[in-house]
Amino acid sequence: MKDPQSLFNASPEAFFEELGARFRSLDARLDRLAARLDSLAEVMESHLSSGIPVSRAAGLRSDWSYDVRTPNFYFDNVFDLETGPNYVKRWVNASGRLAGTLALPRDVPLAFEILVCDFANAQAGLSFALTVDGRALRWAEPGPRLFRAIVPPDPSVRGLAFSLGVDPAHCGGKDVSFSFSSITVHPVEAGAVPDAA
Repeated sequence: MKDPQSLFNASPEAFFEELGARFRSLDARLDRLAARLDSLAEVMESHLSSGIPVSRAAGLRSDWSYDVRTPNFYFDNVFDLETGPNYVKRWVNASGRLAGTLALPRDVPLAFEILVCDFANAQAGLSFALTVDGRALRWAEPGPRLFRAIVPPDPSVRGLAFSLGVDPAHCGGKDVSFSFSSITVHPVEAGAVPDAA
């Protein structure tokens, strides 16, 4: 519609017919865009809950790490970054748990390492545990700062579903449970023997 006023002056009926056609065209376009947005939202929700498919991630990544100095996009239950002369850390809230699913290949043993800064108290520290795929793993290196466990290979599993933390009942009513500075998951060095779960 190059000149709506001229079209209206020449024929109001033609003007409204042209206007109606344009609205119908815009409605159809909006419907197509809404359908695409719904599809994109579904893909994003699937990605957030299940991670990138392992078949795609396997060729790209074999390890994962999170340093608390970087923005936190992973965990919804950690506090803001704390820094001091000799430390950087984030506290985990009273839930006592960090959990997630990493899109990593499971055909090799993986080392799961976390650098812990503090526990709410000594009893909370004694309950510090890691589960992978619903199975408890023992610590190959049990602290006091570096906690390291070996995740045995399991090619039948998609990704690495983990839960890490302390028993909240042992936090003494505090609003925090433990603090950490980094988490790293990487293939075990050549020649290392995985620990039994």
